[in-house]
Amino acid sequence: VEQAARMLAEARRPVVVVSLGPSLVGSSCVVPLARAVAEAIGAEFVACPSFSNSTGAEEAGLRPAEGGMAAWEALGPAPKTKPRAVLCLGDDPLLRLPDVASCRRALEGADLVVAASPYPTECAKYAHAFLPIAGPLEAAGSYVNLWGRKAESPAALGPDGRRPLREVLADLARAMGLPEGAEWRPGPTPELPRPEELKVPGPVGPADGRPFVLTLSPLYPWEGEPLALNAVPNLEREMTLRARDFPEGYISISPEDAGKHGLRAWRRVRVASERGEAALWLHTSPEVPEGVALVPFHLRERVAEVLGGPEPDPLTGLPVFRPIPVSIEEAR
Repeated sequence: VEQAARMLAEARRPVVVVSLGPSLVGSSCVVPLARAVAEAIGAEFVACPSFSNSTGAEEAGLRPAEGGMAAWEALGPAPKTKPRAVLCLGDDPLLRLPDVASCRRALEGADLVVAASPYPTECAKYAHAFLPIAGPLEAAGSYVNLWGRKAESPAALGPDGRRPLREVLADLARAMGLPEGAEWRPGPTPELPRPEELKVPGPVGPADGRPFVLTLSPLYPWEGEPLALNAVPNLEREMTLRARDFPEGYISISPEDAGKHGLRAWRRVRVASERGEAALWLHTSPEVPEGVALVPFHLRERVAEVLGGPEPDPLTGLPVFRPIPVSIEEAR
């Protein structure tokens, strides 16, 4: 940390960037802190309110038509308009959106759900039709990388009978009678609020009788996703072991906290906040800071009542679960 701070302070053109990732787990308190660091060293401050793929789509002019909604608006607890048909293109809202229960209800209530993906997803369980498409390594194309630059991706594997998503969409468009070459036109780029205008919540600390701060783990937002697990063998092995050892979900704390509070690993514990409680299995890890309790992002539904309802992030509008003080006791 000291070396990084020195390098930032001595850099000729320092830039401090905050990505969307921290917002996914409700850690927006990093925004004012990052801005303070930028001001202290005279650096430019950049807040990225979208993923690189979303930025690429906007650069290509692929924006929702007037009146269009973001995924969390259409599949959230209070949609502006209830979707009658849902088409999931190579993604799974059940793995991305914090409010899993509301998303599941929206899919169950839709008249038609179509899932297009290289592999069966959670969303596919609710689909009336499943369209197998070529995976990222099976189709050539262009994309926008993390630096916002266009890059080409050659096909590295044979598609094994699956077709690129572009071809599948073209066939769908023709079957629906859309004119050839139909496309969305780029709309005006909305002006983002300045960081000082954001009403960002402050950091969360322990409270009386609740010595831990529960938060969703930001380390692997894609935990549990088949494509990520198949592509990264080490992650797949770790996830398989955790899922086998803790089939009902788990919460991680540091070994020091476990000893301090008389808690033992592999025991069932009761996690309680001012909003609700949940029962999980206890896992200890030296990677978890003292005073923090981590639950993997893909297990967020197990602690939804403890965290309470998701709230909109001031930077992105995406609903997130805020960290919250909790107590952890061995279940009786």
